[in-house]
Amino acid sequence: MYKAVAICIIGLSLSGCDILEELVHPSPTDPEAKIDSGFKDQAAQLGLSEAVINRLCTATKKIETHCINVVNANNVREVKVEYTMEEAVISNGNAKSYNVSRVVFHLETDDSASKVFFENSRTYKQDNGYSYTWTEPEGYDVANLVLSSDSENPIALANMTTIDAISTSELSEIAYTELSNDEYKLVAGAEIMDDISIVEFPSLTYVLTADGETEEEDTSFAMYTGGHANILGNFAPVIADAIEQVWY
Repeated sequence: MYKAVAICIIGLSLSGCDILEELVHPSPTDPEAKIDSGFKDQAAQLGLSEAVINRLCTATKKIETHCINVVNANNVREVKVEYTMEEAVISNGNAKSYNVSRVVFHLETDDSASKVFFENSRTYKQDNGYSYTWTEPEGYDVANLVLSSDSENPIALANMTTIDAISTSELSEIAYTELSNDEYKLVAGAEIMDDISIVEFPSLTYVLTADGETEEEDTSFAMYTGGHANILGNFAPVIADAIEQVWY
């Protein structure tokens, strides 16, 4: 599927992309969520209704859903729903960025409050002969939840990142933020969740050079918001309904 996406961006027509995707990785007509054993019982015990659980545990053609019930390495049970948007490959000029977005709704456990976790994972790669440098721009420590009702006044949250220079031609950046019941109570949390249109994770200042010459800024490194917009467009209302049932 990812190979098909990359090839399509390089130059095939839209109809050609659709056909090739089906050949490389056939998509089911009705995608099914992965649901761990005992998830529905655990979620019900934590306060979710059967109707909301069933709505949470659905999938779409482009969004994978995993309803998770697991005891982690710290011997704490995690009950959560994870939505992952398929990889988006942005290609322009001499580089590409590979982008994967996730939204995870955590139910409350003995270890932590209920929260909604937003993550954007990006890998930057450039062609042979190019090197890169990167810096954190001003405001890089803030991620914004942009609201449909008031786009000029987003909810500012801490942007937590892990940056790894994998090689001289590849850089990995993982950024995440969270909306937690510790900071936002039931009404505010549900209203915000139902109103989020996009999540803005600031982009690194990423510069390509070749033979000592600096290349023009490449749009491959521009802010990517499409993944979260798709997930939220499908699942923000039901997550908001779930918050109304389990936050306080």
